[in-house]
Amino acid sequence: GRKLTITGQPVRKAFVEIWQVESTGSYVHTGGRQPTGNDRNFQGYGRFLTDSKGQYYFRTIKPISYTLIGIFRTAHIHVAISKNGKRVLTTQLLVKGHPDNARDGLVKRIDPKALDTVLVDYTPVGGSKFGELTANVDIVLGKTIEELEDGKLGGGVAISEVQRRNKG
Repeated sequence: GRKLTITGQPVRKAFVEIWQVESTGSYVHTGGRQPTGNDRNFQGYGRFLTDSKGQYYFRTIKPISYTLIGIFRTAHIHVAISKNGKRVLTTQLLVKGHPDNARDGLVKRIDPKALDTVLVDYTPVGGSKFGELTANVDIVLGKTIEELEDGKLGGGVAISEVQRRNKG
């Protein structure tokens, strides 16, 4: 994918970080472990510095749905963008069309237009013998919804929609 400004300009030298649960539904930190254990072969996170075109690349497992500390979450990957040592965006990328999206309490509260900024299509890699998938996600500062400090998703287009309703 690419990291872009609201006007579509690439953002170079920005750190894009991802983290997600592994195959047992555990995060790689002590507060995120399932009682059943964790996959010791999964790193759980990655970091990439965008190039001159704002591009970033990761190879990981397809996200899965899970329940942790009694909270159900649909399949997603957390993403954080930092520029010049400052965090400028944190969000979550969801699997477009995943049946569990409708069960996720966080997802149910998001305006559909805002939700569309974080829904990701996964498509088969041509010629793959292992069933690999690919996804391409452009993250646009000021458009892609954010993970707020209280853990909810908002900001980006969600702010624009609220402001539009308040004016009308």
